[in-house]
Amino acid sequence: MDVDSLRRDLIRRAREIISDPACWTQSTAARDHQSRSVRPLSAEAKSFCGFGALTRALQERGLTDRWLIEIFNALALTQLIRTNDDRGHAAVLAFLVQLENTPDFRDEYAPQRD
Repeated sequence: MDVDSLRRDLIRRAREIISDPACWTQSTAARDHQSRSVRPLSAEAKSFCGFGALTRALQERGLTDRWLIEIFNALALTQLIRTNDDRGHAAVLAFLVQLENTPDFRDEYAPQRD
């Protein structure tokens, strides 16, 4: 599988992980059933931010989170975290769709604030 196909698959899986608002969180990568902050790789993680969902998707494929920066650039990951924490669930899902369709992410592609 080439890197672009892997990137798209990871984004699709991350969207699946957080598609239900009950499985999504803000201000931390993941939370357990008691809303405590946990690592997204933890078996106890039940809700994820966009970044945490990408991390979990990597883990499910047997890859470590070190690959995030190799597959996605730092700007895209930073914007994902900001969108997740500042704009909410629908915005982070929309950003992931945009990221899936923009292999060479640049700041001008970032969702605009309402």
